[in-house]
Amino acid sequence: MKKRIMSLLLTVVASAAGLPPAGAQSATNQPAGAVQTNSSYAEITFSTTNYDIGTVEVGDVVRFSFIYTNTGTSLLIISNVAGNCACTTAGEWTREAAPGQTGSIPIQLRTAGFASGPASRRVLVASNDRSGHQAVLLVTGNLVKAIEAAPAYVLLQCSTDYPNATLTVMITNKTDKPLVLSDVKSSHPALKAELQTNVPGQEFRLLLTTVPPLPAESVAPQVTMKTSFTSTPTLTVPAFISIVPAVSVVPPEISLPPAPLAKPLTAHISFVVNGPNAVTLSNALVNTKEASVSLKEVRPGKQFQATVAFPEGFAADPVQPLELSVNSSDPRHPLLKVAVKQMARPSATPSNAPVKAAP
Repeated sequence: MKKRIMSLLLTVVASAAGLPPAGAQSATNQPAGAVQTNSSYAEITFSTTNYDIGTVEVGDVVRFSFIYTNTGTSLLIISNVAGNCACTTAGEWTREAAPGQTGSIPIQLRTAGFASGPASRRVLVASNDRSGHQAVLLVTGNLVKAIEAAPAYVLLQCSTDYPNATLTVMITNKTDKPLVLSDVKSSHPALKAELQTNVPGQEFRLLLTTVPPLPAESVAPQVTMKTSFTSTPTLTVPAFISIVPAVSVVPPEISLPPAPLAKPLTAHISFVVNGPNAVTLSNALVNTKEASVSLKEVRPGKQFQATVAFPEGFAADPVQPLELSVNSSDPRHPLLKVAVKQMARPSATPSNAPVKAAP
C-alpha cells in the first residue's frame, strides 16, 4: 500500500515538472524504423502545364515559355528539360529558384514537315521536386499548310501507244497574304509542267503532261517552284510516271507441272487494257485439242479473263511451242499471245546404283 501511494506521488510530481510519465518515449528518441517528417522541401508549380500555340502555318518556328514558381520551402533546382522529339527544344531556362521565386523555361517548336491538323508535343522537366517525378508539359496547336496542292502526289500512266498523259494539280493559298509562284521546273524531260493563274495571289493550276520520248522504265520526277512565303520558300509536287504496256497480261505465262499431269489443272489469265480506248477481245484458243478455253469480259472494254483447262494426263508437245492466243480489236495489237510452258520432269537416280569405293 505504501509503495502504491509513493508511486502515485512520484507521478504527480513528474507531471507538475513537465516530465514524461514512466515508460513513455521521447519524440527525439524514436524507435528504429520510425518515419521522420522533413519540413524543408522544393516544389515546382507551373502557371499552366498545357500551352496552346493556336493555329500556325506548317514550317513556322514557334517560341514561347512555360512559367513556374517554387511553392516549396527549400531551393528548387531544375536539372534537365527535354522534348519528346527533335523538333521541340529548350533554351536557357531558370535553373534555380528560391522559395516563392518564379522562373521560365523557353521552348522552341519547329513545325517543318508537320502534317496539317491538330498536333501535340511533350516536354519533360527533371528537378528536385518533392514528388520525385518529372513534370510533363504539353504543347498543342493546329497546323495548317500555307500552300496546299491537290492532289499532293501525281500518278501518270502511259505507254508507247499512248505517250501523252495529263493531270491538273490545284494549288491554293490558305492565308490572307498574296502568293507569288515562279521558276517552275520539272526534274525529268518526260514530264512537262505549266503553271496557270486562276485567281491572282490565291489559286493556281499546274498542268502536268508526259511527252515523248518516254523512258524505258517507270520514273519518279518532281516539279518544284519558288514561292513568296518565307515559311514555304519552295513548293514540291512529287510525281510518278508509270510506263505500262498497251495490254497487261497477268501472269505473263502459264506454267504447268511436269507431264503427265497428275490431275486436271485450270489456269486463269487476266488481260487489262491500259489505253484510253475500249478494246474487244475474242476467239481465245490454245494450239492443242486437249485443252479448252473460255473468255469472259470483267470490265467492259477494259478487262478480260481467259480460263484454260488442262485434263489429267496432259503432256505438252516437246517440239511445237504451246501458247494461248486471243484476237484484239486494237489494230496496234491485233493478236495477244501467252506462252504455255510445262516443267521438265527431273531425271530419276537409281537407288541401287553401286557406290564407288574410295581409293
